[in-house]
Amino acid sequence: MSTEHGPQPPSDEPIKIEHGLDRSLGYDTVTTMEAMTQSRISTGTTLDYLRKIEEDFEARGWSEEYRERMVDEIIKSGQFSESTWQWIEQREAKTSYGVTWSPGRYGSLEDAQSDIQSESNREQEYKSETIARQLTEIRADIAKARHDRPYDMAAYYDSLDIPQIMKGWIDEAEAATGKLYTLDNWLDRAATDEQLLNFLQWHVDRMDKLNNDPNNEVKIGIEDGGRIHAEGIQALVEQGYLHPQAIEGAKKDPTTKILVGDIFDTLVQGRIGYASYMGFAVVGETDQRSIDTTVHELNHLNTGRLSHRWINEAITEHITKSIRTGNPGSLVEGLSTDSPYFEERAFLFRLLGKGPNKDINIPIGKLMQLYSAPDEEAGKMLADINQRLALRYFGRVGEDGQPTLDGVDYPTNILEAIGERIEEIEKNLLFHEPERWRDQPRRNLNLQAIRDVTRMLDNNPRMLMTMPDTATHPRI
Repeated sequence: MSTEHGPQPPSDEPIKIEHGLDRSLGYDTVTTMEAMTQSRISTGTTLDYLRKIEEDFEARGWSEEYRERMVDEIIKSGQFSESTWQWIEQREAKTSYGVTWSPGRYGSLEDAQSDIQSESNREQEYKSETIARQLTEIRADIAKARHDRPYDMAAYYDSLDIPQIMKGWIDEAEAATGKLYTLDNWLDRAATDEQLLNFLQWHVDRMDKLNNDPNNEVKIGIEDGGRIHAEGIQALVEQGYLHPQAIEGAKKDPTTKILVGDIFDTLVQGRIGYASYMGFAVVGETDQRSIDTTVHELNHLNTGRLSHRWINEAITEHITKSIRTGNPGSLVEGLSTDSPYFEERAFLFRLLGKGPNKDINIPIGKLMQLYSAPDEEAGKMLADINQRLALRYFGRVGEDGQPTLDGVDYPTNILEAIGERIEEIEKNLLFHEPERWRDQPRRNLNLQAIRDVTRMLDNNPRMLMTMPDTATHPRI
């Protein structure tokens, strides 16, 4: 096959999926590659195009699987010359369908097409089974969200202007069953698989349009949040609260992809937003604090992190509040029971404020520096913080009247031990009371563990700050 046009490799921009489910607002890799192939295959000689793929896939970060899928799709199409077939035969690689290419692997083009088509059919069957399983999971999520957040969910569904055909489906379900349905309970109780899938696909398309609407309030909040974050990080570095490396992270803010979040990936999952370490953030469509959420998620992506969840979220939200209030030295600023990660922040406040040796100060700025520091500097910072905690809680008064650890048996990895203790409590709760915790939001399990370690801090700080036997290794 040849045309008057030269080869045009795939665009860097992803193609929106038309089929299948994607609850993370990303793109279905398989569908995207197939769509790319079908749209590009007629734009240049196939041999030149394949050579271009081979030249570009490493430079562009494409995977081996990507390259081989493109080859598979072209083989199935049959739209190439004998010279292209010879070029393919000379490449030795394992394709995504499990077919190993090597010289002489197939006697003819027809053999290759037949083998790949058989594998492709089996893959399509697997996709169908996967979609059916996902629909079952989504129905359960919808029912659970209605139970956990009835007013929020009802208000959201009422705000949707669904297509007339879907309103007709609800009417048909009512006529067939004699029951009254709202969109909320129709989706999980009466919609067929095809109808539910169609609604979800419509909803993905709606979210795509919403994300490209410059007048959307959440989108406006996201843009404001990105600007406020970059300016706030600069100020905190200048004040000495964050490591200078944080400025390099803030430079990524304008290019970080932040999406208005699909309710099925935010509120239904018990969260208002999240950061993916794949490099994008999501802020829920129903979020009334979109600026704060954007700043929080940009901290996760571009400012720093700590390994244990409790302290990672506590410091992330403290930095968010510091940017918004301009008071980074105070742990109680913006600390209210309805604020995000209140329990983690309140526990950190108690941890740094309790202990018999009140003269040993542990400034919050040291934890902010640790959060934002490069790995090669973090170890020394962590050792200093652990030393201060040990002095505050376990130090004795020396001959000079100052707290000392000489001759004292004290824990050395205090922050890591607390993180491991929290994880141990969560595992024990799930093991001993699975019926109670299995169907609750994960957040409830986190909160119970935080409450338990708070009591331990008051009653037995040594046990809390000593690495539990189940711990594997320090990883803060």
